[in-house]
Amino acid sequence: MEFKLSNVDFVIKIQEINVVEADNALFECVLTHPLPKITWMRKSLVLEDGEKYSITVSEHKLIHRLMIRDCCKTDKGIYSAVAGITSCSAWLVVEDHVSGGKKTIRKSTLAGSVQTDLEKVAKEQQLKNQKEMEKILEAIRVKQAAEKVKNGKTLKINGEYCNGTGHLGTRDKSSEGDEEGTKQEKTKNILKDAQIKNPLEANGSFSGLVELSRGKEFRRQKKTKRVQWKEPSAGSDIDLSEQPTDEDPSEADEDEDTFENENHGYSQDDENAKDTVNGQSAMSEAHSTPEDIECVSCAPTRVRRKKQGPLIQDLVTDPGVQFICGLSDVDAIINETAELTCKLNSDDCEGSWFRDGKKISSDDIFSITKDGPIHKLVITKCAEDHSGKYRFEADGRKTEAMVNVKDPPRFNPEDLRAFTEPLAIKVGHNAIFKAQFVGHQPVKIQWFKDGDELQDDSSAKIENSAGHSRLLLSRCQRKDTGEIKIKLRNEHGFTEVVSKLLVLDKPTPPQGPAEVIQSSASCIEFKWRPPKDDGGSPVINYMLERQQVGRNTWKKMGEIAGGPTYRDTDVDRGRKYCYRIRAVTAEGISETMETDDIQAGTFALPGPPTPPQVVSAFHDCINLSWAPPSNTGGSRILGYVLEKRKKGSNLWVAVNAVDELIKGRKYEVRDVVEGMEYEFRVSAVNLSGAGESSNPSEFAFARDPKKPPGKVTSLKVTETSYTNMVLTWTKPEEKPGVQDEAKGYFVEIRQADSLEWSRCNSIPFILTSFNVRGLRSMEMYWVRVIAANDGGEGPPEELPNYVLAMPLPVRPKFTSRMKNFMVVRAGNSVRITVNFEASPRPEIVWLKDNVLVGKRVTVSNSDCSSQLLIPSSERSDSGVYSILLKNLVGQETSSTEIRVTDDPKPPGPVELEENVPGTVTVMWEPSPDEKRDDRLHYMVSKLDSSKRTWTTVADRLFNNRVTNLGDGKKERKTSNERISKGYECYMSCAVKGTPTPHVTWYRNHISLNTDTNYYISNTCGVCSLAILSVGPKDVGEYTVIAENSLGRAECSTVLSVRG
Repeated sequence: MEFKLSNVDFVIKIQEINVVEADNALFECVLTHPLPKITWMRKSLVLEDGEKYSITVSEHKLIHRLMIRDCCKTDKGIYSAVAGITSCSAWLVVEDHVSGGKKTIRKSTLAGSVQTDLEKVAKEQQLKNQKEMEKILEAIRVKQAAEKVKNGKTLKINGEYCNGTGHLGTRDKSSEGDEEGTKQEKTKNILKDAQIKNPLEANGSFSGLVELSRGKEFRRQKKTKRVQWKEPSAGSDIDLSEQPTDEDPSEADEDEDTFENENHGYSQDDENAKDTVNGQSAMSEAHSTPEDIECVSCAPTRVRRKKQGPLIQDLVTDPGVQFICGLSDVDAIINETAELTCKLNSDDCEGSWFRDGKKISSDDIFSITKDGPIHKLVITKCAEDHSGKYRFEADGRKTEAMVNVKDPPRFNPEDLRAFTEPLAIKVGHNAIFKAQFVGHQPVKIQWFKDGDELQDDSSAKIENSAGHSRLLLSRCQRKDTGEIKIKLRNEHGFTEVVSKLLVLDKPTPPQGPAEVIQSSASCIEFKWRPPKDDGGSPVINYMLERQQVGRNTWKKMGEIAGGPTYRDTDVDRGRKYCYRIRAVTAEGISETMETDDIQAGTFALPGPPTPPQVVSAFHDCINLSWAPPSNTGGSRILGYVLEKRKKGSNLWVAVNAVDELIKGRKYEVRDVVEGMEYEFRVSAVNLSGAGESSNPSEFAFARDPKKPPGKVTSLKVTETSYTNMVLTWTKPEEKPGVQDEAKGYFVEIRQADSLEWSRCNSIPFILTSFNVRGLRSMEMYWVRVIAANDGGEGPPEELPNYVLAMPLPVRPKFTSRMKNFMVVRAGNSVRITVNFEASPRPEIVWLKDNVLVGKRVTVSNSDCSSQLLIPSSERSDSGVYSILLKNLVGQETSSTEIRVTDDPKPPGPVELEENVPGTVTVMWEPSPDEKRDDRLHYMVSKLDSSKRTWTTVADRLFNNRVTNLGDGKKERKTSNERISKGYECYMSCAVKGTPTPHVTWYRNHISLNTDTNYYISNTCGVCSLAILSVGPKDVGEYTVIAENSLGRAECSTVLSVRG
């Protein structure tokens, strides 16, 4: 058997708080006994001390606080404080921030002295607990001392001894000199300290588990239950494990009985302990005096301990009678019945009823009954003096409830039924409503019409008296129809009752415009809408008059009973008519509603119906249906004529005769031959005759329905791409009587993350292959195919695996390669486009000099191409650009060199040397751009001091010096040249002589003047040789010779090719 005990309750519970957003909220509560920690919760979650929540406890462990910092909207909700098995809850309401707003506490408002008030309550509770413990100590000490003296023994309590006088004493040992009063005070202090440190432990030591009773003798040999009580953790319930046991007789014979840590029961009064309220039992009701207290079992017990902590043995007895359901407060009506009911846990227990402390018994007013554990008190006819506090007591337990007898205003049932009946009056008459009532005076009386309160004025007169009220509405109009309500209120409550006022008048005119249903040569049929207001009475019939357009007389057509529709058959073809309509009710005749001119129709045939649809076909009949024609010819359709024709024949045969029209739009054709194929058409007939026939229907066999086909076989995917896939399959096998031949197929797909199938074709597809289009790239699809015929659809055949929307795997391959070399002027854009083939779509990477391109470069990719764009190039953009394509199958790369050119920076200072008389050597520092551009060359010009003009001396120089000779000599370049393969090469020299010399170029002593692979020029004394694309065949020694009649000069250089 398991016990969970806790006598901790709340003296002050947490209260509801309204807090402004961004402020702090503080919940506070006070306990009856100190606890080091309680549990704070919100939405079933335990709150922990931290940045958001601050949980604190006072030094005496009675006041516990929870602070919510920086409140926001999400902090709104219910917060709970849990102490043992007791809890309390309150709302935290977070309001929008308002300038100057302050926190307010609803229900129990704590003002500026909150801290002082809580501390005061806690101190009072401490003193109360201390006094209770002192009373218990004194009662136990006196009683046990008396028993020990009676039996010749001395009682030891916490190391002190007491004699028969009721005072504490000691044995004849070294401590016998202590004063008796000091020992008493010491014992009290020990118990006081125990109570303050741990209320549950203190209460376990001196309360709750030893029954105290009056007028019984002490019995040592009584069988008891031994309970081990572990010291509880803070805030948790106390578990006791019990086991039946008999006291060891040997222990009773010991010379000295020790009562250490022994538990003794006590109870608090109603005000402090709340003994038994509404069926919940607390401690036994007491404040017993020493002579009233007796221990049920005071056999000496020893304290047993385990390694993990102290265990205390104690005695548990039957708790006795308990309330399962207590009394509840009752609000009773005067002169009516009130009932109080409670339920005990025992059928045999008797009890007593009390009102305001006085015992009551059954009489003409009070009826007391008992049905097993249920006790009931019935007040048959409540009066005002029956209000008060009622209590039921049984075996020391009690439960209380309040009975409040009220006298609210109320109506007599018969008068109430008469008042609620609708009041119908004719327009212009007066309406009178009367109401009689009873109830405690004064009674406030209010009359309402359609929710608006009525006041005394010219149209409404209210007369009130004790128990009676009268409302007079003068000269009521139709608009006064509505809801009339009277509301009565006094200090005990309120009541209201509703009636209906109906003011009768003649109806309003019927509503137009008239809608023509049929207009033919022989009749006009039209309809209209009833009056908007029938005046409170239903329309009995309508009165009609007719006028032929062009005449002044009106012809009465009589009264038309039934709905708002009329069919006029007395008309002339093609003439126009106008009608006047009045509504008739029991209250009179309405004003007229005049229709527009309605013309009688001419002879007009209807249009063709829709082609007949074959609903079903059998060997002896074919079922058809069709829709009516959109053009009825101005008159209603009388019926249809159906025709049939065999396949291959030109002769249409009527299925029904003209005088046997088909009234509906469905027909069962039975005049068919099994196995023959037929088509059908239908024509509509109106008052003018038969109209045009419809288009023929589809051919239908006169045979029994077919069986649905089976599953297709060999379903597979033959081709895929990013947007479509091609499926092929084999038609299902035909099995007579089981599955017939397939006439078409439906293809359905669904995405891998969806459960719904989507049909790709709305009509059956005849071929055994299908191209599914509109797929999403790289999506996964499930595919199935369904065969169908006239008998329906067969079971689906589904691919075992999903299909990925992508082409078959293809290794990346360039379909157009880039140029090997590109020269771009600085500031211009650079655009490189590469086309490729790959599946799946490859990963595309652009590199510049084996490094990823920078942010200045824009790359655009598609399924089969990629483009690199530099909007405005700079010299720093020069380099080797590479593109890398990589997918699951492999990778491919391609490169190009881009040279961005710009005006070069000037070379350094120029120096002149004259080592040989008549010869000048020009030298200069190279341009800073020479390192960036291996094609950079120089042009040398000289200034004529007499003419002040510049003349080009040398051009396309790839070195940093040149020698300028006199007449008949030439400037020459002596350094060897080393050029990269595929590059252009320029050689030049300046020649001057008189007469003009003849210049010849040689390679390896072979003249080049007539070789078309070399471009040779001689302009203003500058001789140049250009090789557009240097190759291995161009390697060698190049010599240029200048000759005239006066002499000869030559210059040579060696050309080598890199790579």
